[in-house]
Amino acid sequence: LHKAIRRQRQMCIRDRLTLSRLDSGRSEMNMARFDFGAAIDSVLRSIELEARRHGHELTHDYHDLPMIMGDRGRIEQVMLNVLGNAVKYTPPGSTVQVSLFREGDQVVLTVEDNGAGIPPDILQKIHAELSGSSPQSLFGVESQKGLALLNINQRIRQFFGPEYGLSLESTPGAGTLVRISIPTEAPEPPAPAD
Repeated sequence: LHKAIRRQRQMCIRDRLTLSRLDSGRSEMNMARFDFGAAIDSVLRSIELEARRHGHELTHDYHDLPMIMGDRGRIEQVMLNVLGNAVKYTPPGSTVQVSLFREGDQVVLTVEDNGAGIPPDILQKIHAELSGSSPQSLFGVESQKGLALLNINQRIRQFFGPEYGLSLESTPGAGTLVRISIPTEAPEPPAPAD
Protein backbone atom coordinates (compact mmCIF):
# COMPACT_ATOMS: atom_id res chain seq x y z
CA LEU A 1 0.00 0.00 0.00
CA HIS A 2 2.73 2.48 0.98
CA LYS A 3 4.71 1.53 -2.13
CA ALA A 4 1.70 2.24 -4.36
CA ILE A 5 1.11 5.62 -2.71
CA ARG A 6 4.78 6.56 -3.05
CA ARG A 7 4.79 5.50 -6.72
CA GLN A 8 1.67 7.54 -7.48
CA ARG A 9 3.18 10.63 -5.83
CA GLN A 10 6.43 10.18 -7.79
CA MET A 11 4.52 9.97 -11.08
CA CYS A 12 2.53 13.12 -10.21
CA ILE A 13 5.73 15.02 -9.39
CA ARG A 14 7.41 13.76 -12.58
CA ASP A 15 4.33 14.77 -14.58
CA ARG A 16 4.41 18.32 -13.19
CA LEU A 17 8.14 18.66 -13.83
CA THR A 18 7.70 17.45 -17.42
CA LEU A 19 4.88 19.92 -18.02
CA SER A 20 7.09 22.69 -16.66
CA ARG A 21 9.92 21.69 -19.02
CA LEU A 22 7.53 21.47 -21.97
CA ASP A 23 6.24 24.95 -21.24
CA SER A 24 9.80 26.30 -21.14
CA GLY A 25 10.89 24.34 -24.24
CA ARG A 26 13.59 22.39 -22.37
CA SER A 27 12.12 18.87 -22.45
CA GLU A 28 14.06 16.10 -24.17
CA MET A 29 12.71 12.81 -25.45
CA ASN A 30 14.20 9.63 -23.93
CA MET A 31 13.62 7.28 -26.85
CA ALA A 32 13.88 3.52 -26.43
CA ARG A 33 12.04 0.37 -27.48
CA PHE A 34 9.89 -0.96 -24.64
CA ASP A 35 7.12 -3.44 -23.84
CA PHE A 36 3.84 -1.54 -24.08
CA GLY A 37 2.03 -4.20 -22.04
CA ALA A 38 4.49 -3.75 -19.16
CA ALA A 39 3.96 0.02 -19.34
CA ILE A 40 0.17 -0.24 -19.01
CA ASP A 41 0.60 -2.78 -16.18
CA SER A 42 2.69 -0.17 -14.36
CA VAL A 43 0.09 2.55 -14.94
CA LEU A 44 -2.77 0.33 -13.73
CA ARG A 45 -0.85 -0.48 -10.53
CA SER A 46 -0.30 3.25 -10.00
CA ILE A 47 -3.98 4.17 -10.36
CA GLU A 48 -5.49 1.10 -8.65
CA LEU A 49 -5.39 2.56 -5.14
CA GLU A 50 -7.11 5.78 -6.25
CA ALA A 51 -9.78 3.78 -8.09
CA ARG A 52 -10.46 1.72 -4.95
CA ARG A 53 -10.63 4.89 -2.87
CA HIS A 54 -13.44 6.11 -5.15
CA GLY A 55 -15.18 2.73 -4.97
CA HIS A 56 -14.63 2.06 -8.69
CA GLU A 57 -14.22 -1.31 -10.33
CA LEU A 58 -11.17 -1.04 -12.60
CA THR A 59 -11.18 -3.69 -15.34
CA HIS A 60 -8.85 -4.22 -18.28
CA ASP A 61 -8.64 -6.13 -21.55
CA TYR A 62 -5.38 -6.38 -23.48
CA HIS A 63 -2.91 -9.02 -24.64
CA ASP A 64 -0.13 -9.47 -27.20
CA LEU A 65 0.75 -5.78 -27.23
CA PRO A 66 3.76 -4.85 -29.35
CA MET A 67 7.11 -3.50 -28.39
CA ILE A 68 7.02 0.18 -29.31
CA MET A 69 9.58 2.91 -29.82
CA GLY A 70 9.03 6.03 -27.78
CA ASP A 71 9.59 7.83 -24.52
CA ARG A 72 8.14 5.37 -21.99
CA GLY A 73 7.89 7.97 -19.23
CA ARG A 74 5.84 10.34 -21.38
CA ILE A 75 3.61 7.59 -22.72
CA GLU A 76 2.94 6.38 -19.17
CA GLN A 77 2.10 9.96 -18.16
CA VAL A 78 -0.46 10.24 -20.95
CA MET A 79 -2.07 6.92 -19.98
CA LEU A 80 -2.02 7.82 -16.28
CA ASN A 81 -3.69 11.15 -17.05
CA VAL A 82 -6.45 9.52 -19.10
CA LEU A 83 -7.12 6.93 -16.37
CA GLY A 84 -6.80 9.50 -13.58
CA ASN A 85 -9.34 11.69 -15.34
CA ALA A 86 -11.82 8.80 -15.53
CA VAL A 87 -11.31 7.89 -11.88
CA LYS A 88 -11.53 11.49 -10.66
CA TYR A 89 -14.60 12.61 -12.60
CA THR A 90 -16.67 9.42 -12.55
CA PRO A 91 -19.20 9.11 -9.69
CA PRO A 92 -18.23 6.71 -6.86
CA GLY A 93 -19.01 3.06 -7.45
CA SER A 94 -18.66 3.20 -11.25
CA THR A 95 -16.82 0.82 -13.55
CA VAL A 96 -13.77 2.02 -15.49
CA GLN A 97 -12.83 -0.33 -18.36
CA VAL A 98 -9.38 -0.12 -19.95
CA SER A 99 -8.76 -1.73 -23.35
CA LEU A 100 -5.69 -1.68 -25.58
CA PHE A 101 -5.20 -3.06 -29.05
CA ARG A 102 -3.07 -2.62 -32.14
CA GLU A 103 -4.58 -0.90 -35.17
CA GLY A 104 -2.18 -0.73 -38.12
CA ASP A 105 0.89 1.26 -37.08
CA GLN A 106 -0.82 2.56 -33.94
CA VAL A 107 -1.62 1.34 -30.46
CA VAL A 108 -5.06 2.41 -29.27
CA LEU A 109 -6.05 2.87 -25.64
CA THR A 110 -9.71 3.19 -24.71
CA VAL A 111 -10.97 4.12 -21.27
CA GLU A 112 -14.70 3.73 -20.78
CA ASP A 113 -16.76 4.56 -17.71
CA ASN A 114 -20.43 4.16 -16.86
CA GLY A 115 -20.66 7.50 -15.04
CA ALA A 116 -22.79 10.59 -15.59
CA GLY A 117 -21.38 11.42 -19.04
CA ILE A 118 -20.64 14.90 -20.35
CA PRO A 119 -23.53 17.33 -21.01
CA PRO A 120 -24.15 17.83 -24.77
CA ASP A 121 -23.31 21.56 -24.77
CA ILE A 122 -19.93 20.96 -23.13
CA LEU A 123 -19.27 17.89 -25.31
CA GLN A 124 -19.88 20.02 -28.41
CA LYS A 125 -17.31 22.57 -27.20
CA ILE A 126 -14.78 19.83 -26.42
CA HIS A 127 -15.22 18.30 -29.90
CA ALA A 128 -14.73 21.73 -31.48
CA GLU A 129 -11.55 22.25 -29.46
CA LEU A 130 -10.22 18.76 -30.26
CA SER A 131 -10.76 19.31 -33.99
CA GLY A 132 -9.22 22.78 -33.85
CA SER A 133 -12.37 24.32 -35.36
CA SER A 134 -13.38 26.35 -32.32
CA PRO A 135 -12.53 30.06 -32.15
CA GLN A 136 -12.64 29.82 -28.36
CA SER A 137 -9.67 29.36 -26.10
CA LEU A 138 -9.39 26.25 -23.93
CA PHE A 139 -11.02 28.26 -21.19
CA GLY A 140 -14.23 28.35 -23.22
CA VAL A 141 -14.86 24.83 -21.91
CA GLU A 142 -16.46 25.12 -18.49
CA SER A 143 -15.85 21.50 -17.51
CA GLN A 144 -12.74 20.46 -15.56
CA LYS A 145 -13.01 17.08 -17.25
CA GLY A 146 -13.12 18.80 -20.63
CA LEU A 147 -10.04 20.88 -19.86
CA ALA A 148 -8.16 17.80 -18.70
CA LEU A 149 -9.03 15.93 -21.92
CA LEU A 150 -7.93 18.88 -24.06
CA ASN A 151 -4.65 19.02 -22.17
CA ILE A 152 -4.05 15.30 -22.78
CA ASN A 153 -4.84 15.68 -26.49
CA GLN A 154 -2.45 18.61 -26.77
CA ARG A 155 0.35 16.62 -25.16
CA ILE A 156 -0.18 13.56 -27.38
CA ARG A 157 0.02 15.74 -30.48
CA GLN A 158 3.05 17.57 -29.13
CA PHE A 159 4.85 14.29 -28.40
CA PHE A 160 3.83 12.28 -31.50
CA GLY A 161 2.43 14.60 -34.18
CA PRO A 162 -0.96 15.95 -35.30
CA GLU A 163 -2.16 12.65 -36.80
CA TYR A 164 -2.38 11.13 -33.31
CA GLY A 165 -4.46 12.23 -30.37
CA LEU A 166 -7.63 11.82 -28.42
CA SER A 167 -11.28 11.42 -29.34
CA LEU A 168 -14.29 10.85 -27.16
CA GLU A 169 -17.91 9.83 -27.11
CA SER A 170 -20.22 10.56 -24.22
CA THR A 171 -23.88 10.01 -23.41
CA PRO A 172 -25.47 11.78 -20.42
CA GLY A 173 -26.45 9.20 -17.84
CA ALA A 174 -24.55 6.40 -19.61
CA GLY A 175 -20.86 7.31 -19.46
CA THR A 176 -17.87 8.39 -21.52
CA LEU A 177 -15.47 6.60 -23.86
CA VAL A 178 -12.04 8.19 -24.37
CA ARG A 179 -9.81 6.85 -27.14
CA ILE A 180 -6.18 7.78 -27.62
CA SER A 181 -3.88 6.63 -30.41
CA ILE A 182 -0.09 6.68 -30.41
CA PRO A 183 2.39 5.34 -32.97
CA THR A 184 4.24 2.06 -32.55
CA GLU A 185 7.27 3.83 -33.99
CA ALA A 186 8.02 7.31 -32.71
CA PRO A 187 8.12 10.08 -35.33
CA GLU A 188 11.38 11.86 -36.08
CA PRO A 189 11.95 14.63 -33.55
CA PRO A 190 11.61 18.17 -34.93
CA ALA A 191 14.82 19.93 -35.93
CA PRO A 192 16.09 22.34 -33.25
CA ALA A 193 15.17 25.97 -33.77
CA ASP A 194 18.00 28.31 -34.79
